[in-house]
Amino acid sequence: MAPLDNKNQALIPVEKLRDYLLEASHPQNGGKAAFFNLMGYFKESWELMADDLRTQHLPQEARPGRMNPKGLTYRIEAELRGPLGTANIRSIWQIDFGTTVPKLVTAYPIRSRR
Repeated sequence: MAPLDNKNQALIPVEKLRDYLLEASHPQNGGKAAFFNLMGYFKESWELMADDLRTQHLPQEARPGRMNPKGLTYRIEAELRGPLGTANIRSIWQIDFGTTVPKLVTAYPIRSRR
């Protein structure tokens, strides 16, 4: 496995970070905002999380995931070091059919299995 192709051009939409992952009132957030807030990521400074995903996650090994009607997903499982804490995170990226640029789909903590 290797990092995603074209990782330097990856798209990290503001809507994914500020309006979904870091927005506690989003109906499908599922506690992600509270988790990322504990790490020091907040919707008012969403760019910091975007920068950290770009510099800490995108250089890591990407595993092919599921094919869906829009494209192929990839997952990256690696440590994310935030301003207030560090955790193992899974980020999901998608390369749409007809494009070569990965786009962030979601990110969430990796729960340890017992």
